[in-house]
Amino acid sequence: MRTGHSTTRRSRDVTTMLKHPIFMLLLCCFTVANTHAASAVESTVAAPVQPSAARPVTYKATMDVVYGHRAGMALVYHVLEPAVPNGAAVIFLNSGSWISPYVPFKNDQASLGMFGAMLAAGYTVYSVNHGSAPYFNVPQAVSDVRGAVRHIKQQSATYQVDPKRLGVFGGSAGGQLSLMVALNAEAPFDSSPEPAQRSLWPEYNSLATDDASVAVVVAWFPPVDLRMMNNRAENYPALNFSDELAIAVSPILYVNAGDPPTLLIHGTADTVVLPLSSEMLASELKQAGVVYKHLVIEGGTHSFPDPAHAAEAAQATVGWFMQYL
Repeated sequence: MRTGHSTTRRSRDVTTMLKHPIFMLLLCCFTVANTHAASAVESTVAAPVQPSAARPVTYKATMDVVYGHRAGMALVYHVLEPAVPNGAAVIFLNSGSWISPYVPFKNDQASLGMFGAMLAAGYTVYSVNHGSAPYFNVPQAVSDVRGAVRHIKQQSATYQVDPKRLGVFGGSAGGQLSLMVALNAEAPFDSSPEPAQRSLWPEYNSLATDDASVAVVVAWFPPVDLRMMNNRAENYPALNFSDELAIAVSPILYVNAGDPPTLLIHGTADTVVLPLSSEMLASELKQAGVVYKHLVIEGGTHSFPDPAHAAEAAQATVGWFMQYL
């Protein structure tokens, strides 16, 4: 990840991804994206059900479900419930540069973005916020999202969700967090913080021993080896933590044969998180025999501002969840 962009610009990454106009087109059409690398196990992606412009998505939004507190502040997620739930759910980890902006959902169509296609197919959608930089760092964000997943599983019956049918996804920092949940759902620092962090450690409405596993994961342009980044990026305060914790939050170090189906999406022209990041992780997944796909988008830059690139990534994302949830 390079350090030349301002924090303000980087904090818009996740909002750009969700609110891109092409995601609204997903309410009307869907095609399966092509992939450029083989997976360890191949299967055909099912065609999802899509709403039409004349038949908007019906859903219920429940805002600000509290899953814990950090430094006296509530940690929350939002729940979007489809009219006809299929029992599965997708958890979006809302993060860019480990900044987690507040995205309101107003029971309207305009605020849905790419979630419209998921809701139309019957998936319940959770949008998770974590403690943000510059106040909190990556290990703390990892701990937060694990706490959120545990709470979601505990409360799954409330939203007619099968806790064994949960998928997780995110882009950039959200991709790293998604991979940490999927590839390493447990870690000692969830309950044993460094002494310097103890005053900021959260109280979750779940235990570190509760199950935080998921069934499938999608990560867009994720950094996967934070040993190459911590304490080296002046403009990324979330990366200020010890080398020991860098090991604990690097997804590439936790690949094993029991990992869930994993979709990696990366553009060839990404200069923020280099394509090599996903290439390295794809190699590890292949070697471990994990079901995976590595979607390479030619000319794609970070956050996929090009509508065609965004469409390809979004279509592949929804298709992956259709296939494995």
